Amino acid sequence: MNISKSVQLDLKKNTDKIIDIFKQWDKNSRTIEFEIIQDGEKVSINPENCRVVIAMKKPDGSQILNDCTISNNRIHVAFTEQMLASDGIGYGELRIYDTVSETLCITSTFKLRINKSVIDDCLIQSTYEYNALTNIILRNEKSVQKAEEATAAAFSSAENANRVNAAITSTEQIRVEAENQRNHAEDNRKDAESGRITEENKRVTAEANRTEVFNNKITEVNGKIIQTETAAERAKTAAQGAQNITSQVQQKLENGDFIGATGPQGPKGDMGATGATGAQGAKGDKGDNGSQGPKGDKGDTGATGAAGAAGAAGAPGQKGDAGPQGPKGDKGDTGATGAAGAVGPQGSKGDTGARGPKGHTGATGAAGATGAAGAQGIQGEKGDKGEKGDKGDSGITVPIGGFFTLYVDGSGALYACSSDDSTVPDFEFDNSTGNLYFITEV
Repeated sequence: MNISKSVQLDLKKNTDKIIDIFKQWDKNSRTIEFEIIQDGEKVSINPENCRVVIAMKKPDGSQILNDCTISNNRIHVAFTEQMLASDGIGYGELRIYDTVSETLCITSTFKLRINKSVIDDCLIQSTYEYNALTNIILRNEKSVQKAEEATAAAFSSAENANRVNAAITSTEQIRVEAENQRNHAEDNRKDAESGRITEENKRVTAEANRTEVFNNKITEVNGKIIQTETAAERAKTAAQGAQNITSQVQQKLENGDFIGATGPQGPKGDMGATGATGAQGAKGDKGDNGSQGPKGDKGDTGATGAAGAAGAAGAPGQKGDAGPQGPKGDKGDTGATGAAGAVGPQGSKGDTGARGPKGHTGATGAAGATGAAGAQGIQGEKGDKGEKGDKGDSGITVPIGGFFTLYVDGSGALYACSSDDSTVPDFEFDNSTGNLYFITEV
């Protein structure tokens, strides 16, 4: 599985946008395809003579220098496990090397967000990664190997020339020239080997110096690659020259050009001047891809997912039966009279029962008709529970068999209403205190 994203990157203008497709510990599953622009125009990237390296500073400060690939005028960056080993905001830039013009062009800086993994893989430590530098050194070693192979071929040709010169002294000058060419090729091979060792030492030093010396390192390695390829070309030329000399001598032997009295051996001539450096050879073909590595071990089980949403509330249960009435409490102190509530619609007045020994009650006005009850509205959402109020004074206690209601009309008159089949409640008013008492049997 591969997650890819296309991004336009300007050579001049920095961007505040953050590339956010990365997850900590991902390995070769996230790819960015960069399209390089300048002043709104696309920049052409030639894969034949351009090489691109991504330079990245991870959120923990570690640094990355890795090779990129070029296809269809886009730069493809595959993010390794080490590039995504640290979570947070990282910074990157692309470095484009042109081997023909020997120039280096660095793009504007871009930001990358690496989202933290749920599990911290402590087996992987975030470190520096210099795959680009390693690849250069590997290419250099391959060039040295080619030079050694060319030198071996030169040795073989030179030995053939030596065997011919042992029998034909008149071609001593030709043998000496071939020997000089072989020696020159050997010197170039030694120089290339010394350069390879020097580059290896510099690579180790560059690991300590990190990015500060990277640009100089690249320039130096590129120079050594050119020297190595030149040495290989010289060795190849020397081998071809020795082969040509062997062919010329063999042809002269077959023609009888060297038949005659053998003269005394002449003194050894001076060494000839070093020949001119040959032209640089053509770039070799790209090697085949390596075989796929073995399958890795099964990873640890992931963390338990978050709990699911709560299910819908069940239907309310049936209302329980009313409990038995508790014993009558002691008479409490009379509470303060509360504010009069709004007068509700008055129902039809029942017949007035016989009054007790109390004084005569004044005539009661006619009660209005009771209005029809309105339809019950939709129940509203349950409100937040309010703070508990102070305990109020005890109110009037009424026996269960003698329910009645009290109300005050607009003139301030107090009325007690009871049903027709119940006993008319009896009250007593204390003029000295202004208290009203409900009279009942104990």
